[in-house]
Amino acid sequence: MLKLQYVNFNDILDILIKVSSEENLTVTLKEPVNGGVVMGASAFLGALLLGPPGLAVGSAVGGCIVYYRGMGKFKSVVEVIQEMPYEKKKILVNAVMDAISHLDITDLNKLAALVFNKDSVKKLIIDVLVFFLERTYNYKVNH
Repeated sequence: MLKLQYVNFNDILDILIKVSSEENLTVTLKEPVNGGVVMGASAFLGALLLGPPGLAVGSAVGGCIVYYRGMGKFKSVVEVIQEMPYEKKKILVNAVMDAISHLDITDLNKLAALVFNKDSVKKLIIDVLVFFLERTYNYKVNH
């Protein structure tokens, strides 16, 4: 039973930020057009226009297009959490609290010790965070 009398909203956010930083989590916006489709189409078009050498040229051009489209689309999860509006942060914190409610935790020190010393608890928190970011913001989380 969760008894977090001495753990507040900001404590949970701090743990989420520390876990995200420690695991070097980043997000990228999901694109409607997959990079592989762009690469394949440009390689096909290059081969169609220039023959076998066009396959290489088309692939190179496609790679540049995919790279250009992906620039600036990555952001650290720490930044995402810090930039979230309060209401979204509240939903995220509540989701984490629900996920760890089965643990016997009475204060922040016990929670931090569990999160940073027990991989299963850290994984649980990361899973909640990933699910939240993918559902709420349509991000793909990279770890």
